[in-house]
Amino acid sequence: MSKTIILWIILGKLLIISFLYIKIQLTIKVIEEDNSKALVIEFIPNVKKFKKEYKFNNLDIEFLYKMFALESNIEKEDFKGEPVSEEEQLTLINKILKFNTNFKVALQQAKDTYKFTSLILSFIVFDKIIWKTKVGLNDAMHTAVSVGGFWAIKGIIISTLSNFATINKIELDVKPDYTKTDFFTYLNSIIKMRIVHIIIILILVFALKVRGYLNGLRTKTKSSH
Repeated sequence: MSKTIILWIILGKLLIISFLYIKIQLTIKVIEEDNSKALVIEFIPNVKKFKKEYKFNNLDIEFLYKMFALESNIEKEDFKGEPVSEEEQLTLINKILKFNTNFKVALQQAKDTYKFTSLILSFIVFDKIIWKTKVGLNDAMHTAVSVGGFWAIKGIIISTLSNFATINKIELDVKPDYTKTDFFTYLNSIIKMRIVHIIIILILVFALKVRGYLNGLRTKTKSSH
């Protein structure tokens, strides 16, 4: 068998492998541990020996009450206008100009990030997304508001993902607990991406790093002149 044929066989096998999927199971859950809440994040790839688990103990769920409480103790104060000096006006104008420049840079970075993120999401296939939540704030009204809030949050996240990625199965649920202050959530998802797409992403990341490095060199050259 000639070397050319062997080379074509190797390239053919590599091409076939590149279109295979890498599968990762992602699980995010809030559990009760030692009379406190803990957030657990698990990544389980095809090869389970590379499984990663991250645990964040002593999770504070009081923020839920603060987020969805309808009452506020903030007192409104009347604003009394005072004359502004010319120096203060100039300072304000400079701040506005500086903010405008920084905003343009941040906007461009946000556009680049959006394009890159949307490209990555377009390569991803979610075999399933199961997201179940149970919430209670020891108050019927606040609990009802929090349930509606969680449904809204889940709806926004799923609709955003579905605009770019492929989602085969979705199972969402939010249950109220009117008897006590409590919070549990469980998210399980199987994420797939072709090897060829991972290679493309790595090439793009490398290209972006090179472009950033070259832009930095150009900036230094201009400043030195």
